[in-house]
Amino acid sequence: MKAIINNLLYDTDKATLLHNGEGYALYMTAKGAFFMAFAGSADSDANGTIEIPPTYQVQEMLGKHQPDKYIEIFGEVGEA
Repeated sequence: MKAIINNLLYDTDKATLLHNGEGYALYMTAKGAFFMAFAGSADSDANGTIEIPPTYQVQEMLGKHQPDKYIEIFGEVGEA
């Protein structure tokens, strides 16, 4: 899936998959930009959409579902 947002190309085939959720996938480009790809609905003709999440949302998703990947990208965190 591809989309041009703010004159930049986001391509799921060229990006790294970070997290696969229910109905969406979180990717990171080679230049470090994050984007989310949403699957199209079976009830529509849409192939899906790509959106740019805020960094705090990416951190929250990775912190909950991929903590090792969070640390790899954002650095070490303190222990509770």
